[in-house]
Amino acid sequence: MIHSYHQGLNWTDSITAGIQSVLLKRKNVEIHFEYLDTKRNFHPEYMKELLSLYKRKLYNIPFKAIIVSDDIAFNFITQYRDIYYPNIPVVFCGVNQYTPDLLKGMHNITGVSEEVDFYHTIKMMLKLHPKLDTVLVVDDNFSIVSETNKKRTLEAIAALKTKVKFLFLKNATLNEMLDKVASLRGSKAILLNNYTQDKNGIYISFDENIQLIRERAKVPVYSTWNFYLGDGIVGGMLTSGFQQGRLAGDLALKILNGVKADSLPVVRTGYNFYEFDYNQLSRFGINLKDLPLGSNIINRPPTFFERHRISIYTSLILLLLLVGSLLVSYTKRKRRERELIRQNDELERRVEQRTVEVQKANAVLEEQKEQIVLQNVELEKHRHHLLELVRERTKNLEHAHQMLQASHQRLINMLDASSEGFWEFNVNTREILFSSKFWDRLGYLPHEIENEASLISSLIHPDDLHRINSSIRDCLNNKRQLFKEEYRIRAKGGFYQWYLSRGKIMENGKDGVLLFVGTHTDITQQKIAEQQLVEDERILRASELRWRSLYEQAAEAIVLLDDNADIIDYNSSARILLGLNDNSDIRSFKVFLSSIERLLPLKRDLEDDVLLMNKSENTLSLPDGREIPVEVTISNIIIEDKQVKMVFLRDITDRQVAEREVLNAVIDAEERERHRFSKDLHDTIGPLLSALNLYITALGKEGSKERHEQAYALAKETISETLKSIREISNNLSPQSLTDFGLQVALKSFVQRLQISDSPSIEFDLRLGANRYPIPVEVGIYRVVTELINNTLKHAAATSISIEVLELNGSLRVNYLDDGMGFSIADMAGKGGHGLSNISSRVRSINGVVRFWSKEGKGVKVTVEVPIKTS
Repeated sequence: MIHSYHQGLNWTDSITAGIQSVLLKRKNVEIHFEYLDTKRNFHPEYMKELLSLYKRKLYNIPFKAIIVSDDIAFNFITQYRDIYYPNIPVVFCGVNQYTPDLLKGMHNITGVSEEVDFYHTIKMMLKLHPKLDTVLVVDDNFSIVSETNKKRTLEAIAALKTKVKFLFLKNATLNEMLDKVASLRGSKAILLNNYTQDKNGIYISFDENIQLIRERAKVPVYSTWNFYLGDGIVGGMLTSGFQQGRLAGDLALKILNGVKADSLPVVRTGYNFYEFDYNQLSRFGINLKDLPLGSNIINRPPTFFERHRISIYTSLILLLLLVGSLLVSYTKRKRRERELIRQNDELERRVEQRTVEVQKANAVLEEQKEQIVLQNVELEKHRHHLLELVRERTKNLEHAHQMLQASHQRLINMLDASSEGFWEFNVNTREILFSSKFWDRLGYLPHEIENEASLISSLIHPDDLHRINSSIRDCLNNKRQLFKEEYRIRAKGGFYQWYLSRGKIMENGKDGVLLFVGTHTDITQQKIAEQQLVEDERILRASELRWRSLYEQAAEAIVLLDDNADIIDYNSSARILLGLNDNSDIRSFKVFLSSIERLLPLKRDLEDDVLLMNKSENTLSLPDGREIPVEVTISNIIIEDKQVKMVFLRDITDRQVAEREVLNAVIDAEERERHRFSKDLHDTIGPLLSALNLYITALGKEGSKERHEQAYALAKETISETLKSIREISNNLSPQSLTDFGLQVALKSFVQRLQISDSPSIEFDLRLGANRYPIPVEVGIYRVVTELINNTLKHAAATSISIEVLELNGSLRVNYLDDGMGFSIADMAGKGGHGLSNISSRVRSINGVVRFWSKEGKGVKVTVEVPIKTS
């Protein structure tokens, strides 16, 4: 086995692993490895010395086959094979730009080509990043492989016809390449090909270049080789060195088993696969559904099935048992159905028998009828006044014809005067006539109507014309007896009106003319009403769906009761809270409800039918034995004209815990204030009063005038110091400036006292003006700001503090920021510290919201927002 590169290179080691995975399974196989090490050494003198070494080292070893990896080893063996290793079969792998002409003139040689799939890798980059505008192609440009990579990359770009800009590094040092990588932001990406040597000839291993690129890249990195996978690339259509080695090992094994190398075709597939790193996919927000089907994803967390395999199998077994019981039920039902079919067949047989008997009776009646007709004809022949009767009937027919014509004219006049109108179509002449009333309703004048047949076809709505013509043809072909169609027709104003036409084929026996006559009725208002009805029904259904969605998605458990407190319905939250599993629980829930002694008074209130809304807190006993506090709200609603009681059950366990925490925080804060006040009195006022007592005692004793004056001066100074200390203690308890002048003046005074020292620097932006706020709000905001500053001074070791207090959109907002050591909020909450709890409880007590952001070494950011009304 001759490698082009050195041991320890990812690509080379993976090829070795692939070959060993095949050949080491066979006994009595020894693999001899040699490494040309051309990544780090590649000049003519080195290659000559290497050839001289191999002549002495490997000349007499009876090799059965030679495997070479990558282009340099392939060129090396093909150049010197006939001289030093004649007739030994050769298997190559990792050879770029392979074509059948490459082996022209050679014998006893086969192998695995390395056809890196740049096309599908770049195509996948464009798909996963549709907003991509620039791709940096990282290659060293100093080797044959690099030149091949660039050529194939350009071919792939041309085939994809993309507008994305591709930048190729040219003669760059390692630092220049890394600076270019670090500068990429936004809609950019990196295609990492083969960077193992920089402009200065410094060798960089694959592990080193991907580590350096990973540390600096802020954009996704793709490649075409899988030895980068897991070290920082997103993925792509990756060429596997292991698969290259495995396929080459398969060919070598066949040669060892006696197969001629020339009979084995060169393998050109089976080593490129879509592979991706789940960590990088998550980092850049790439959806797994966008990946090609069958992609290999490493570092993926266990799937739901893998975590719950036993539960899923158990569910499947229960499902199979359920299906089995359903099959038994189905078999019994099919047996009953077959019995019903047999009985139905018997009934049909009896009906058919009875039908035959009726048909026979009808045949007898028909024979009797024919005999009667023949007798009537015979009697008619014998009437002596037949001719006179015929003449008389002829006159009567003529008179009837005249009456019919008159009646026809009257009918036309009546229809023309009616609101409906009529039409007539002469089938023989293809002429059509519409009543003038019809055209008047559409707004057309008589002189505008020339060819009614063509005009009516142009006015009927295109969506209705084909249906009308089809119905007319059916009537003419005797497929339909009556013509009845609704259609739209365009009035002169350009709008469409709805009409209902009814008609029938009539034959004029005298001259054999077929007439298609009928009436039409304006149904526009009826259609508008129908459309409005459909729209109202759609709105009603949408409203019902919205109500049902809100009902099912409500966080509170909701139970609907009738007047007898029987369960009508309940939502999913009620099912979860009460532990209900199936519909049978609905029937048993009333018994469960009545067993809860504390809810019984609520039920009696319901039966009084006078309570519109009732809210209380109770303890609810669940079927599993647990008891939880709930807030119960009952209200009356109307469903389908019936009064229904809606019961809301809300689990208030967390709320009670939070209320207890707030209460404890308030008590703790008050105790700490009392302790601080006591300490200030003891440490400050106590010593001053003791000194004052000594000075007054000295004044009461006999002594020199100078000594008395000195004691008097000291006593006066001590009294001034005591008054000053009392004012400071009073100011700490409740600053006088806050009471007299408001929040802005009090905060400014407090910060100015702290700015005597240069560290930390305090940047203070106060934009409240002369507005005054409710006393609880001003005191709460003042205490929160001062406590935040004290915490920073005591614990944060910060160099700067930024405080912003302003009124914005009806709220009082505080933005606090320091650059101190920061802390983990989760760890601070776990330690049970009082600082964050006190601040949170103070803000909640004035209906405000507080948010903390912090990370160890990153400082602290706090925002407070309190709704206010200025005064």
